[in-house]
Amino acid sequence: MGKHHPYKGNNIQYRLEVEKNLSSLMKTYQIHYPKPVSLLNDQALVISLIQMGIFNINNDQDFNIYLYSHLLFKSKLYLATSYFNITEENEKELIDKKTRGISRYVPADYTENEREFIERAEKKYFNDGQIQMYEYYRPQWTYHAKGLWLYEENRNNNNYPILTCVGSPNFGVRSIKRDLEAQLAIVTNNEELYAKFHHERIRLFQYGTLVISDPFKQLSRAPPFWSPLFMKISRNFF
Repeated sequence: MGKHHPYKGNNIQYRLEVEKNLSSLMKTYQIHYPKPVSLLNDQALVISLIQMGIFNINNDQDFNIYLYSHLLFKSKLYLATSYFNITEENEKELIDKKTRGISRYVPADYTENEREFIERAEKKYFNDGQIQMYEYYRPQWTYHAKGLWLYEENRNNNNYPILTCVGSPNFGVRSIKRDLEAQLAIVTNNEELYAKFHHERIRLFQYGTLVISDPFKQLSRAPPFWSPLFMKISRNFF
């Protein structure tokens, strides 16, 4: 047990203590299990990524930012999330390089986030398809899948992903700053395994509809007039 209690005692000291203990634990495992120089045939490298922003543990966010900023020119990156509330830092890396109460307005705010993201992407890349967004639509179904798949040209004939991520993060503000998240990044040269990753992505995206900015101008997609201000104030909670 630690010396400090999360709410009965000094919360700041509690957070610092948790950060210290977790960092020490992760460092121990990094020493005992160093990353290999290369993968042998049919091997897989599984990397655990922890995101605990309130304790200043940002493995997952650091990994994603590094990945976004080091994409090869002709690589393809697919992201799936059930809540589109991407952070400004992630957006910059990607583009520049029935409920009650307040929650019932959250879908409208995600729509506003989508609109802003698509408009920025279209303005930056002139609709050349470098960045595309798909919305999941399947009658009588809802969507809560999340994941990441990276394809590189001249690797595996560009047919299968060389890296995938499996876990709880939604790549959004709340995941990074408030929630406790865990994710596995998997790199492999096993053909059967990365073929399964590929077919998993195909199944998830088969009900996706390409999103462009024009439909957001329709009245049916227009969020309440106060939605942009509301999201700026409360986006850390969703």
